[in-house]
Formats: sequence, structure tokens, C-alpha cells
Amino acid sequence: MEDTLNILKDIKRGEIIKIKYNGGSQPGAVREIAIRNIDENKGIVYAYCVASDRVINFNLSKIEIADKNDELTFVKVDTPPKAPSPINLKDLQENYIEELEKKGWFVKITDNSVELFEGVKETATTVSLFYEAAKKDWVLKTENHFTNQEMAIDKFWKQCGKMNPKK
Repeated sequence: MEDTLNILKDIKRGEIIKIKYNGGSQPGAVREIAIRNIDENKGIVYAYCVASDRVINFNLSKIEIADKNDELTFVKVDTPPKAPSPINLKDLQENYIEELEKKGWFVKITDNSVELFEGVKETATTVSLFYEAAKKDWVLKTENHFTNQEMAIDKFWKQCGKMNPKK
């Protein structure tokens, strides 16, 4: 695993590489990825998967660097398209606030946070996401800390979808 980590650290962000991933829906499949971030403490590699056309978190211990000549074997399984989700706070603010308000949320957003309240005014926060500068973490209320804003926004969006203030 240490060798794989060192190789991955040397790869330029955004550069497409081939890996054999011994996990996920197709264990042992060879796929192309572009690394976004590596969280050494958690042993997770956040990367864009070319075949599935999305950012995925890969368990570092299940990654092997594939040979350039290895044939791609990961097959994208057709799944119903999912609604697009925001990728950062600016995108959330510019493109998704109206959708949240239509669902019945009162939304308060700043440069470093977003809070959702049930109803039409600020009462107890139901869902929140904020940046903790001292720790350089994105914090989702009742969830983990995220060093990657994109992953934090994704988890925030999923949590919002599970809840509905209009009962």
C-alpha cells in the first residue's frame, strides 16, 4: 500500500492513469481515473472515474497501479440518471437555492457555510455545512469532517434529499 501511495502522490492532479481496483461493484476491474485528492489518514483516494463519469472515493488498500498495456475491463452499468448535484457553495448558491426553497427549506448561505431551516424563518438548524478554517475541514452537521469540499457538498446534498420539511 505504501508503494501505491507514493506512486499516486507523484501523479499530477487531473492526469489520467489506469488502476486495478479490488473493490467496488466490479472487483479486479481495470479502470481509468484522474486523482482529485488523497486523504492519507483515512486511506482514501478521491478520483474522477472516466467510465462511470463521476467522482468516487477509492480505498487506497484496494488500489493496484495497472500496466499501461492492461486492457480496460470496468464496464459502466446503465443506471437511471441521477439529478445533478451542486459541486461547491457557489454552485449551490447560484443554481440550487430555488429548488431547496420549493421543497420548503429556509436557506441561509454565506461564503463558507450553508444552513437549512424548516419553515420560513431561522429556527433550529436542521441541516448545515460549514468550513472550519482552523482545521481546514468542511463540517456537515451530525456527519464527519471532509477535507474535500466536493465530497462535503455531495454528502450535504444527499442529506437534504433524505429530509423534507413539507410534511
